[in-house]
Amino acid sequence: MAKATIPIAIFLLAFFLLIFSISVKGEVVAAEPSLELQCNKAYGVKSGDTCFALAHTFKLSTDHFNFINPNLNCSALFVGQWLCVNAFLT
Repeated sequence: MAKATIPIAIFLLAFFLLIFSISVKGEVVAAEPSLELQCNKAYGVKSGDTCFALAHTFKLSTDHFNFINPNLNCSALFVGQWLCVNAFLT
């Protein structure tokens, strides 16, 4: 009878340790410092400009150009719209 209870006890111990580790991981979360994007240089859109052409002109990858211009709709650029062409995280 004692031999049958040992595997059950080991299973229960492992189960409770797993539950405990999950609950601890869920509660103790280090807050990441919030970083802000700060634009160093802006460009005013001119007639005929495209996101791709501007990224190329300012030697930016399209991914980086999109990252420093969040929520930009490249299909709806308008003359006079200000776009960031140089930025860093603070």
